Amino acid sequence: MLEFEYVVASSLENALLLFNNDDKLAEMRVLAGGTRLLVDLRAGILKPARIVDLHTIADLKYIRSTGRDITIGAMTTLAEVERSSLLWSEAPLMTDMARMFAHPVVRESATLGGNIATLAPAMDAVVPLLALDATVVLHSKALGERQLPLTTFLVEQVQRPDQRQALITQVRFPIPSKGAFQFYRRFGNRKAGSTPIVSVALLLDVSHGHIQQARIALGSIASVPFRATAAEAILLQQPLPLRSSVIDHALSLLDSHIQEFNDDRTVSIAYRKEMGKALVRNALQSVNASS
Repeated sequence: MLEFEYVVASSLENALLLFNNDDKLAEMRVLAGGTRLLVDLRAGILKPARIVDLHTIADLKYIRSTGRDITIGAMTTLAEVERSSLLWSEAPLMTDMARMFAHPVVRESATLGGNIATLAPAMDAVVPLLALDATVVLHSKALGERQLPLTTFLVEQVQRPDQRQALITQVRFPIPSKGAFQFYRRFGNRKAGSTPIVSVALLLDVSHGHIQQARIALGSIASVPFRATAAEAILLQQPLPLRSSVIDHALSLLDSHIQEFNDDRTVSIAYRKEMGKALVRNALQSVNASS
């Protein structure tokens, strides 16, 4: 029978105290939505010494606009993301992702912070957040508040798992310009709740008929979602509609970003890559159709 210490954090400060350096830190887990943690506990994948429940920390549950940025608390559920009129208006990448995430019942429990902390190939919410150039706000007892670009956060967490001592408290991203083109798609099994074979998010800032900014993010291909920066660079300053040669060149560079393979028993990395390219091509063709 699995035994562990279960503690309900009464506040953010209390949660940070529980994460103070002690002999249980390496075996500690956070309970946010529990959609991944509870499955891993039942399967025996995790055997933590302590579980810290964050459900009662209401201060970590919100979606707000400053006029320049949008901030989302880590305990905000993906159902709340899906229903947010603010996100639907300013960042439909996020509402599209939430609408396609798992089952409606799961979305009522799954949290944004929990999805980011999973550090898995899919990490559904991370894909559109990368395209939105998001920043993650972290809190720890030792270092206080830290603000990291999401891309930096992912690198740090993968390369230094021993440093995962901070709590994700907030995600922030700049509000896209009104002329920005936003695209999110995921491809996978039709079964509700299945992990996507690949997901793609794209954001293009267009001015005077030319692409001024380009961000392309893909999930379920490498160990964690990533930005296709070489492909993005090809699109900068390109006039719309995009020439087929430009699209082909951008797609040819996607392979250069994939350094760690994610083969499994059902889907090969080669298939994931081809589906990823197909979705990116679909996104760029959609830009042409809307220009």
